[in-house]
Formats: sequence, C-alpha cells, structure tokens
Amino acid sequence: MDRLFGCRDWREGEYIADPVKRRAFFHGLYERQLRNAGAEYVLPFELYSGNRHVYTVFFATQNGQGCDKMKQAMWKVAPFGDFRFRGGMDRQFMLGAEVIDFSPLRDDLLREFGLNEYVPIDLVENFMRTDRTLFHTSHYKRVLADMEREGRVKAKEGTRRQKNSYPPGTVIRFVEPPPPAPTEPVQGEFGL
Repeated sequence: MDRLFGCRDWREGEYIADPVKRRAFFHGLYERQLRNAGAEYVLPFELYSGNRHVYTVFFATQNGQGCDKMKQAMWKVAPFGDFRFRGGMDRQFMLGAEVIDFSPLRDDLLREFGLNEYVPIDLVENFMRTDRTLFHTSHYKRVLADMEREGRVKAKEGTRRQKNSYPPGTVIRFVEPPPPAPTEPVQGEFGL
C-alpha cells in the first residue's frame, strides 16, 4: 500500500469504520497523490457488478484535450453522467429514455464564471476540458442555448451572427433570470 499511494498516509484510512467515508478518504488521498505526481486533471470512474462496487479506475493527465476525450468515453459507457458503470448479468434493462440532468453543468458554469462578467467562449470551452466539471465539450452549447432562451445568458453585441450559437469569438455573460411577468387577475378572482 505504501507503493500504491506513494506515502504512509493511507494507514489513517484503516480506522475509518463507515465504508462510504473510508472510500472517500482513499479516493481523496489517491487523487492528491496523482496531482502531487504531476497530474493536472484526475477523473474517477466507478465500476460495479450489479449493485456491488468492484473498483474505481482513475484517469490522470496533464492534457486538457485528453481529459475531455476521457470524459466523452466515460459518458458513452455511463450515458446519464453518473460515471458508474454497472455491469454483470443482473443488470436491469432500461425501458424508455432517461433524460440527462444538465443542472449540475449550469451550476458549474456559474460557479466558474460568476454573473455579469464577459467571458470569451474559448474560456468556456477550455473549462469544459478540465476535471472541474464532469460534462464534456459536446454538452456546453446546448446548455448555453437553453440558458439564453431563459434569459440567463447574454451575448455581447457583434461577437456572433446567430442567436443561440457560440462560434469562436463569441463573448457571453451569465445574468440573473428575468423576473416572471405579472399576471392579470381573471374576472371573478379576488372579488373583482
């Protein structure tokens, strides 16, 4: 274990009784050691047999494009973004189409870029190549278009030709959503 982790700190994890906390400790330690060894990006991928966790594979690289390619591969295996591959014969078939929840990507973008600051689209694309979000570069334009339709993304005038598109050179900013439009009371409501 000293050779696996490159230190003796792993011994602290032996005394953690809760299996979830113990796994989090070892994963965190392993990720820190990979970064200490020079990895800029670290992605964990959990593998299961049925509902039983078998092991976790860590991908580490210094290259943003490599990080993005690995995230794309992980999404192919785990298409709903949970980065857990559940294999084995007891796997249930999925009936109907599940929908990917992009709200974590919205949160990631807002956390990274904040509100009301102009951001060149190449910075957004570079962010998508990091391990600070589990989504990859094929996801962000769809999310930005949805946010723009909701009034949560504004493009700087003259940086693009077509609304809801984000070609190179586009500059955007994230804004608070507009307040809902007031509704007129219907005849008969509230004593009218």
